[in-house]
Amino acid sequence: MRRLGTLLALAVLAASATGVTASPELANCCTPGFWKNPTAVYDENATLSSVGIVVPASLGLGDPSLITALNYGGGPGVKGAAKNLLRHGAAAYLNSVHLDFVLTMWVLESLNVALASLDPDMMEAHKNHWANLNETLGCPDAKSIGA
Repeated sequence: MRRLGTLLALAVLAASATGVTASPELANCCTPGFWKNPTAVYDENATLSSVGIVVPASLGLGDPSLITALNYGGGPGVKGAAKNLLRHGAAAYLNSVHLDFVLTMWVLESLNVALASLDPDMMEAHKNHWANLNETLGCPDAKSIGA
């Protein structure tokens, strides 16, 4: 996993050096609320682990489904920070798969690193990044993603 992170970091640096942005800022993004509705375009019962998101057992969340993560409301402490991250992270994952993000692995790596840290501040920083993209870039209508 560490090697994958290093390779992704190098890819981002190389792309930045050539003037190409290797991040999801190139695509449209949809909010968690959007993804709660067109569940016909994805398996809402797919667990986070089945798509590559690793939720540490110490958080006590089990292996939630995508739709469960999209419905999380947060809360206090590290568990609340993880729920907030997972809500926006699930949307970021679905955006990466359905709206042609260049680096789905980048989304997964970001989520997994933040979750594994068990650091609420790191989780909050990653959540804020994904929330910013999910909420500000504009979402195409449901028909354009096959809903």
